[in-house]
Amino acid sequence: GLGKVSKHVLIYGAGGAGANLARELQLHIELGFRILGFIEEDEKVRREGRVIGIPVLGRGEDLPEICEKYRNK
Repeated sequence: GLGKVSKHVLIYGAGGAGANLARELQLHIELGFRILGFIEEDEKVRREGRVIGIPVLGRGEDLPEICEKYRNK
């Protein structure tokens, strides 16, 4: 409901399963999840920049920097 604290989420993997998870989380806003983006190892997918409109933020090794960047958002 209104006023619910959102839980920020990074999804590891922007393939079929990751995209399906993102769609489900977007469909069920009452769960309170806010998708920050995908973590993806495939360089081609990272170059494209977005999957189903959600940004691809980097690779697994980039997680510390990505978490720091989004820590207070």
